[in-house]
Amino acid sequence: MKEYIAETGGRYTYSDDILNLQELALSMSAVFDGCSDFIISGCEIEGPRVSPGYVWLGGKVRRFDGCADAVYPYYIYEINRHESVVYANEVNKRGRTCYLCAGAKAVPDTVDPVTDKLPAAIEVTESYAPRFIDKFFGRYAVLLDTPFARQTVKKDLVLAGTFTGQKEISSKTAVSVSGGNGYMLKGIVKADGHAAIGAYLHGLLVNEIVIRTDGTFSFMKQGKELARVTEDGISCGTSLNENARIGAVRIKGYDIYNTSDVTDEGCIRINYHGTEGGGTKYRDFAVHDGKACTTPVLKVIGRTATLQVGGLLSLQSTGRGIDIQNTAYTKDNARLTNLITWRDSAAALLATVGFDTADSFRFALRNVLGDIVLAPLGAVDVLGT
Repeated sequence: MKEYIAETGGRYTYSDDILNLQELALSMSAVFDGCSDFIISGCEIEGPRVSPGYVWLGGKVRRFDGCADAVYPYYIYEINRHESVVYANEVNKRGRTCYLCAGAKAVPDTVDPVTDKLPAAIEVTESYAPRFIDKFFGRYAVLLDTPFARQTVKKDLVLAGTFTGQKEISSKTAVSVSGGNGYMLKGIVKADGHAAIGAYLHGLLVNEIVIRTDGTFSFMKQGKELARVTEDGISCGTSLNENARIGAVRIKGYDIYNTSDVTDEGCIRINYHGTEGGGTKYRDFAVHDGKACTTPVLKVIGRTATLQVGGLLSLQSTGRGIDIQNTAYTKDNARLTNLITWRDSAAALLATVGFDTADSFRFALRNVLGDIVLAPLGAVDVLGT
């Protein structure tokens, strides 16, 4: 860059001196290269009046003289022209290009003689006009107070301090929190609409929680579903708990008990309901020996209301004995029957003892295979008529 010097005594002024001064002025306006058209200063709006000012328009800094009766939207548009000057030998040639501007309700639709294009223009409304702060600073910095609804940062933004949002924080890809050793927590919305919060290691998904569009939750490990929470409950392949409470039932260690009923009648009901919680199908209950035995040690058959004991039935008490009760009839009704029956492996009848007929009140002891032996230590008393 050349700077003009004029020492005492006078000197000739050359065209180079003028061009050097012009280059200095043009270099200042080069700061705005790449920016869209905007108002540098002035051009304040007060009702129909637009004050004078300077604008960056069509790649040039221009002076706007203002307007006293603007009708909005109002347009400040470029006016360019060449001017001739007299050269040596009285020859007229182009001596300067004038980059001016004017204002009107509409932009002229005639081609500019200098740019050979339609004139560039700045639209001014009663509420907004593009200005230096948003078109220049807004191009290179995030503004604390912007006239726009949002600002766009085209590259990565790193904040050294804490970021606090007074309103919603929105992302179109993901929200990530990075930790040490390559671990990262990332929240995303997948293409199918499901939202997911995942734990990543060096960019690879390890575990995630998926919030599905149907309202269910899935717990995933490396692509495999471990558990799902639905409106019907929690479904999972394996559940490991040392202590669990489901409704009134408590499972603790190897104990199962009713923990909610405060009366002496609190119980655990097994197979009270059937298929899908209804009563259309019977249910059995079986207890095995822990070694995959074929015949259960104890089995309750729902269809026949039968209790099968597959092992030794041993009654151990302080003399409470066995109580057999007919719940349908009282003692004055001959239909009161109750039998203890012996059968073989083919279910053939072998022997019975008890009330065996509904026609009388007789108590029978029957052996269909052989004798009946009474072998007391002392006498046998037979009472009756």
